Amino acid sequence: MANIVIIEYINGDTLDINEYCSDWCAREDPNYQGWYGCVEADGVCENCGKTLNEMRVAREGAYGCGDVSCESCYKDVLDRIERIQRVDAEIEGRVNG
Repeated sequence: MANIVIIEYINGDTLDINEYCSDWCAREDPNYQGWYGCVEADGVCENCGKTLNEMRVAREGAYGCGDVSCESCYKDVLDRIERIQRVDAEIEGRVNG
């Protein structure tokens, strides 16, 4: 699954769509306006160049392209883990607090 960034004309009409292997790669786009993921795509990541179709077939359910050498995907996974830990700590604080 891919993340996309929609590029719009000033009137809101869609001009183009950039496809990325992960939210981390999508954040590099100057038009990024927030997470827009879980989109099926067959192009290549605009940031790291990974083939999105191969990513989906080889790593169904993985974050990003799943390639441990891809720095963008590695950072995306770390970011997700940090967010999960932060939410877990908030929930635990409410339960025990």
